[in-house]
Amino acid sequence: MTESLQWDNKKTYSSMSGRGGRSGRGSGRTQNGRSGRGRGRGQNYLGNNATTKSKGLTSALGAHVFDYGQKGSADQLSTTWDKIVHHAGTIYGHDISNELQNKTTVTIPEPVHTQQVLDKHSDRVIRLRAQQARLANARAVKKTALETAITAGEDDVAMQLAILENQIEEAAYEATTEIPIKLDEMEKTHHDNEWRTYRECNSRLEKQRGQAFSMIRGQCMQVLLEKMKHDGDWDTTSQSYDPLTLYRLIEKTILGQTEDQYPFATVYEQECALYSFGQNQLTNEQWYERFNTKIDVGTAIGVTRQHKVLCEHVAAEASTTKFEDLPEAEQLIIRDQAEERYLSYVFLRQSGKQHNKLKVDLQNDFTTGDDRYPKNRQATLHLLDKYTKSTTVAIATTSEGTAFTQQVGKGDNK
Repeated sequence: MTESLQWDNKKTYSSMSGRGGRSGRGSGRTQNGRSGRGRGRGQNYLGNNATTKSKGLTSALGAHVFDYGQKGSADQLSTTWDKIVHHAGTIYGHDISNELQNKTTVTIPEPVHTQQVLDKHSDRVIRLRAQQARLANARAVKKTALETAITAGEDDVAMQLAILENQIEEAAYEATTEIPIKLDEMEKTHHDNEWRTYRECNSRLEKQRGQAFSMIRGQCMQVLLEKMKHDGDWDTTSQSYDPLTLYRLIEKTILGQTEDQYPFATVYEQECALYSFGQNQLTNEQWYERFNTKIDVGTAIGVTRQHKVLCEHVAAEASTTKFEDLPEAEQLIIRDQAEERYLSYVFLRQSGKQHNKLKVDLQNDFTTGDDRYPKNRQATLHLLDKYTKSTTVAIATTSEGTAFTQQVGKGDNK
């Protein structure tokens, strides 16, 4: 028991698993036989959910939180983010929801004039530039005449020449400046309203970013917050009130939680987690997201799946030059392509039985010299969605309760 309590303290678990040890199981038996079975599970039994689930500050998100140091933290990261995106869209609007969904900052475009206004302005520019050119030619002629008069000794001509040269200089400057668009009253009202809407949308989006930032931070467990505060990007992130910046720090911290772990054991566990993971009852989209999450976790800690034989194969497809003879830049490209194609195959291979026809057809095509295997995971997902599905037969399973009833019945007949 002492060992169990020490383990609980180290892992900060709130309780034991719930059965209360072997001493509690079956303690409810009575002298009358089996009537008391199952009543005694020990003093520590907490029901079906033995460990109290953590909750964040937003009650609508329930137990969808960002945690650190737990076995399912990486998968939980993706699930919690999806819930936050949906909730933010429900209470704040589609702009911030799109920004969170795509993980890309939304830039609201500035208002522009209608094509009719632009065409009218273009005609006006042509007209004004022609007028400026005519005035420039006339002033040049007049300047020549005044200079001739000054040479002839005429009085009061120097002042006229100075004024004219100032006009020529000013006109030359104006010819280089952009002519502003001139609007009538209706066009001006319409344009002013568009700019007002633009400013309001930007202001609202900026407010929503702050609200989303607070929501995301509120779903971070304390242990995760403490880890992030030791990161060099924490100060910048906490002052930005940018939800995407905060998410990137959360993602980096959760996916990189490998300190105090033997690195060889870490890589082994990542590989086992990947190759033992199958689609099962997941939809294609859920399978795609969960699979990519596992790849991202491995990538974050430096796990690579680049094999020499695959690099040589991809290089041979592209050219006759051997992989090791390629320039370093091309080798990097080949490595990335080979790794992506390998992961695409793993994604396909470990998909559900409903995709068996697709797997067999691709293998048969390759055998006959026609390589139709998808080159990336996105293309593989497309095939999983569109290709003819295999017929799968559900295997009937006997529930634990049914099996127990049957065993009890047999015992009673004896």
